[in-house]
Amino acid sequence: MNTGKSTIINAIIGQELLPSSATAMTTLPTEIVFKVNATQPILKLSDGIRSAFEKAFLALKGKIDQHGINEVINQTGEYPHLAGLLTQINTMQDFPVPSEIAGSEEINKILTNLNHIIRLCSILELSEDPLQSLDEKDVPRIETPFFRVQQNQQSEKLGNLVIVDTPGPNESGVSTKLEYVVSKQLANSQLVLIVLDFTQLKAQPAEKIKDEVQKVIRTRGKQNLYVLVNKVDQRRKGDMDTDMVRQFVANNLQLVNIDDTDRVFEISARQAFCSMDFLRESQQSSDIKASEAAQALAQEIWRVDWEEELEDATVEKLQRKAGRLWQESGFAPFLEKAINVIMEQVAPRCMESALNLCLVRLDSLCESVQARRSYIDSDAQKLKKAIDELNQELASLADCRKRLEQEVGKTKKQIDVTVNGNLERLKTNVIEKLDSLLISYAVDSFRNAIARVSKYFMNLLNGDTGEFEFENEEDAKSFATKIADFIKQVIETELNSVCENTEKQTEILIQELSSLLERRTQPIIKRAQERLKKDFDVHFSSEPLRIVDVYVKLNKPKGESKYTDDFVDFLKNLFDGLFISVFNEVILNNPLMQSIRQAVHMAIDAVTGWFSNFFGFQPQKKGKYYINLIHYRGEVIKLFESKVEEVKQEAKEYTEGYFEKKVEIYFKALDACLGEYKNDLEQSLKDKELPVKTLEQLKQALDSFADGAGKLEVDKLKEEAETLRRDTNLLISNL
Repeated sequence: MNTGKSTIINAIIGQELLPSSATAMTTLPTEIVFKVNATQPILKLSDGIRSAFEKAFLALKGKIDQHGINEVINQTGEYPHLAGLLTQINTMQDFPVPSEIAGSEEINKILTNLNHIIRLCSILELSEDPLQSLDEKDVPRIETPFFRVQQNQQSEKLGNLVIVDTPGPNESGVSTKLEYVVSKQLANSQLVLIVLDFTQLKAQPAEKIKDEVQKVIRTRGKQNLYVLVNKVDQRRKGDMDTDMVRQFVANNLQLVNIDDTDRVFEISARQAFCSMDFLRESQQSSDIKASEAAQALAQEIWRVDWEEELEDATVEKLQRKAGRLWQESGFAPFLEKAINVIMEQVAPRCMESALNLCLVRLDSLCESVQARRSYIDSDAQKLKKAIDELNQELASLADCRKRLEQEVGKTKKQIDVTVNGNLERLKTNVIEKLDSLLISYAVDSFRNAIARVSKYFMNLLNGDTGEFEFENEEDAKSFATKIADFIKQVIETELNSVCENTEKQTEILIQELSSLLERRTQPIIKRAQERLKKDFDVHFSSEPLRIVDVYVKLNKPKGESKYTDDFVDFLKNLFDGLFISVFNEVILNNPLMQSIRQAVHMAIDAVTGWFSNFFGFQPQKKGKYYINLIHYRGEVIKLFESKVEEVKQEAKEYTEGYFEKKVEIYFKALDACLGEYKNDLEQSLKDKELPVKTLEQLKQALDSFADGAGKLEVDKLKEEAETLRRDTNLLISNL
């Protein structure tokens, strides 16, 4: 959080589209699409986004009307930069959110307001939280030209580069819904860029950073991870050099493998943005020296006496300096290597997908031509009869769907029972293990610490109450860390087991439903196939459509992963989210760890208060540190049970919509399969009404395509596509 992610993207864009500030800014993931043919940046907002923020505006307006503007501003006193928006909302009657916004200034302004509104709703604890009502696809989308395209033609080969600006890991804790949206963005990305602050590398504990990005690694894996260490322009004598930074990221943070340190880049987003912003403006205006872009560039280049240097400098000199600053920023090698990775890894997969689609289309075209040639020679009465029969089969499919609704409902109920039952077992197992093992583990750790560190006097006050006494803060923290690690291991072990069992059981239920649908519907398709073969000698292949992969067959070429819309994949993400949220709140940010510094400070000052008492610290004597483990265990269990209930509810809601959507897509696919042949029959009836000469020309064209020169050309295309696909597969296998 607050490492300059938005500034980095602004530097790549070449202008300030995304809002950035000294405090964390991004709360809503934002897509930036770099289009070669774009002439100006355009922000596009979905109906869902517009509706959510209009409701949030009304809620904020109501809060102000109820309590008064001064009181509401006081409630947000820790965030003074939000006071201006509150004052503005107080004077507005409505909050119009257009579907499209053009121009960098307007885009920056609307995104700033949207992010600020999310923060205000969270701070003021309003029920109308935009994040809760947004669908996973409701992400602001900016289409913008790639400013450096004239210097780097690679983008023309790649198509449209898409970058997603996400909140920081700890910022995403604002909303469970947002965590899921962010995880979806990660899953759909080829590369993930983790941004670290150079000035904070050693200030923040290595474990904290590792834990914050663990969810990213679990979602995408280390092989797709790149690390950007920002703000290296603040490096001073005695700080880590480049090699030391790379080794630190590899060894201490374990974000990349030891032999992959070339995926760690040092950059200065500020330098890169200043140089790009100036170069862009210098191409658009001759009066550039008085601009904010020129002043920002001059401050970065000269720092001291920058005003005098700027006054004496020519535009050409400033452009040269901007170019050097761009190179100094470290962006050039980063962009070049990242784009090369996309070309090497992503482009072949896109090519394979496109070639597969070409082959599918060519096969479909050949089948259609063969069928049409056969139909056109048949009499009209026979065609009408075949059309009527296909209509009857389509009606049979509709009846079949109605009869299967009860079976689909039964499967949904079975999945709910499976998920809930496994989650209940998870709760029971975790609680039992914490009850039976936590105190004994703590006592053993405590005794081992005594044996190893004899210079500190420590005394177990009462094993029954779970209260431990320490002489100093360091020992208390060390003990607390061990307990947190133990709890993490217990939860993770049990969660992995339950997740695996739930996936297997759920997949079996979905497969059974898929097989049932297939058994009930395939006879209808088979009857149509047999009649068309008998009456017209038309062969149409219909691979058995299955509910688990029909989405892929309809929307994606062969070879692409089916897990874009898979229920089991959703469950896995849901369980991963449960672990991460519990891990963050119970282990990383739990009362024992999060408040130890404050509680210890209170103990030193011999101050007793609700805060320390509530979180298990008993500051009875100055210089003594007490941890009540039983109280902490109770807090862990209470939060864990709460999170499990949230997962149950999310799984139930998703199950309802998932199967309704899947069954609808499944039957639409079958309708399309039969409907395509019905359309060909209807077209053949119309063909028979053509003038004789035109009809003969059509027959000749169909004959050529089916058996003559046209067929030879199609066969040649298919052969070339197959060869290219084999070569592409070889490239992919060697990645």
